[in-house]
Amino acid sequence: MNMKERRAQTTAELTEALAAEKRSLTKLRIERGVGQMGKPHEFRKSRREAARILTALNERLRGVVHDE
Repeated sequence: MNMKERRAQTTAELTEALAAEKRSLTKLRIERGVGQMGKPHEFRKSRREAARILTALNERLRGVVHDE
């Protein structure tokens, strides 16, 4: 999901999406620890998606306006 779509989401939706990404990261860390890591690139994808969500939440808290 791109940032324009993330910014259109409500705060509750963003919070829920962030929790889902954190669960995904936890699952990936467990898989890596057990040695069952199938797709190592998923770490980067999940971390970056969590960062996008946090950016959208912080912009909302600070009142940043984007003209897109």
